[in-house]
Amino acid sequence: DEFFCMSPAVKDIHEGVGIDTELLGVIPNMIDPTFQTASPTETDEIRILYVGRLEDIKGVSVLLEAVTQMRATDYRVDIVGDNLLEYGPTLESYREQTRTSGIDDHVVFHGWVEYQKLSEHYAAADLFVHPGLWPEPFGRTILEAMQHELPVICSDVGGPPWISGSPGRSYPRNDASALAEILD
Repeated sequence: DEFFCMSPAVKDIHEGVGIDTELLGVIPNMIDPTFQTASPTETDEIRILYVGRLEDIKGVSVLLEAVTQMRATDYRVDIVGDNLLEYGPTLESYREQTRTSGIDDHVVFHGWVEYQKLSEHYAAADLFVHPGLWPEPFGRTILEAMQHELPVICSDVGGPPWISGSPGRSYPRNDASALAEILD
């Protein structure tokens, strides 16, 4: 009788394939009230955080390329996640990308982290980056970052720009130079 979409981006996709607009509604994902937010931690360097699967469509390589273009030198990038479904690059291929581009001193790969321990990574961060390349329907990690009062930077595709709203910053998907400019 009706299709419920997680974001206006998903609704647009459904409209694009011919589903009657009258049958489409938007009901976004919700904040997990059981997700405990840790107290922020202070460091001398800027902490940039990515949380998610390590897949081509998630845009981790774009984030790493953007970091190589940054003018800033006092930063650390924390990458939390792994390629659990074995789609696309492995954790080791991303480590190799950091080594060959000379940013391995600035990037820490934490691998897969239990949900209950994610809050520690958000609390240690200064900002959150969601560099997706595909029209992700929603992006729960953006809500988690916002629960920790982190500024959100995301690509301009899918639901993430809608979720982060006006406080968030977006850039053209797959544009490492634009992302680097925002990060600087």
